[in-house]
Amino acid sequence: MQILIAPNAFKNSLNSEDAAAAIQLGLEQSRLDCHCECFPIGDGGDGTGDLILKKCGGILVHLDVSDPLKRIVRSSYGLIDNGKTAIIEMAGASGLRLLASEELNPLAATSFGTGEMIRSALDQGAD
Repeated sequence: MQILIAPNAFKNSLNSEDAAAAIQLGLEQSRLDCHCECFPIGDGGDGTGDLILKKCGGILVHLDVSDPLKRIVRSSYGLIDNGKTAIIEMAGASGLRLLASEELNPLAATSFGTGEMIRSALDQGAD
């Protein structure tokens, strides 16, 4: 039997790659006669950019950007297609995970850091 293991991340628990590996390990330890192929997926949230970058064989660019409250945070984006296409995950600069629960205020937050990532990608030669 052929089994395709294609999980999304488990919020606040496992990323999609670790989830796929855990499922595969469980199946391999069972009595089921099967061959498993792992293909972690994303729903567009945290981790989706990393999955695309790994599948397309791109490079990761690290940079300092502004978080939603304009504090400096370390983030990254990917470049694929020989640097012509940028994979930018908005959560890396503007995501809720960057804020404590008492800081959640849409009237005080900004996505400026995502713009900084886009500017950097354009400066690197992305279209």
